[in-house]
Amino acid sequence: MFSNRDLQNMIVPLFWEQLLVMLVGLADTFVVSFVGQNAASGGSLVNSLGIRLALFLLFGIALNQGVMGIAWAMCLD
Repeated sequence: MFSNRDLQNMIVPLFWEQLLVMLVGLADTFVVSFVGQNAASGGSLVNSLGIRLALFLLFGIALNQGVMGIAWAMCLD
């Protein structure tokens, strides 16, 4: 279906995007930590929820693609 080169071309940008998202969350927590401990814990909580939401959305997209692929394959028969 996909060659190793095709997969690498898709995975490398995703890796860099996730790395940058993590670094932005780290920077947010660092900056907010100067305000106080409660603010730092709230900022960390929001960042972790944002990451979980993104993963949930990606899982939903992948599941949708799988279902559509199965439906398409069933139409070929």
